[in-house]
Amino acid sequence: MPQPIGLLATLQQLRGDPSAVVHLYEQLFAESFWALVRPGTEDVVGQMEFVTYSTIDNARELPLFTSKEFILKFPKEHPIPVRVAGPELWPRLLQVLPIDHSQAAIDPDQRHGIRLTEPMILGMVSAYARKDAHP
Repeated sequence: MPQPIGLLATLQQLRGDPSAVVHLYEQLFAESFWALVRPGTEDVVGQMEFVTYSTIDNARELPLFTSKEFILKFPKEHPIPVRVAGPELWPRLLQVLPIDHSQAAIDPDQRHGIRLTEPMILGMVSAYARKDAHP
């Protein structure tokens, strides 16, 4: 039986092999991410104020990173990188994204980076939160 591959490997395979998407949402839900939050809000997930920014294509992104090495620098904002588990992060983002019309950007500026919209995250949370809550 083949070993399951990790999230980063799945993301890197997507462009060349769209069938790699089969396990993507489950991996995204279970993974922990580095999020950038405003100082003073880093202690409680439900109170975190995430950094967002406008992109060249007029989208608004809330960046999340699979590795600390991918973190973008925001010299004017001075956000704090915080590691957040997916099962806590995604429901929080469902509260945050509609307010500023953002999309979650996984590893922005990386070749394997992707964006997730609110409906995509809602589907992921609906599919996997119940499994996580009831082992």
